[in-house]
Amino acid sequence: MLFGPLSDDVAAAARSTIQVAFHEFLAAQVELRALDVRAEDSALLIDIAYSIVRTGQEGRMSLTANAEAGP
Repeated sequence: MLFGPLSDDVAAAARSTIQVAFHEFLAAQVELRALDVRAEDSALLIDIAYSIVRTGQEGRMSLTANAEAGP
């Protein structure tokens, strides 16, 4: 999977990894509200909605992870 093409399976694996990381490392500080990971063309598009536990302040972030072709 590491060197395979982007697919729904890759997006699902990335989603699971991100969810586990949030819960394992940030649960006391950040509540994960929504997480969307999808493969489009040669990129993983990641949308995260969260809130800060201490203040309740909500935030959103979007990330794009581009897959680059090897040599």
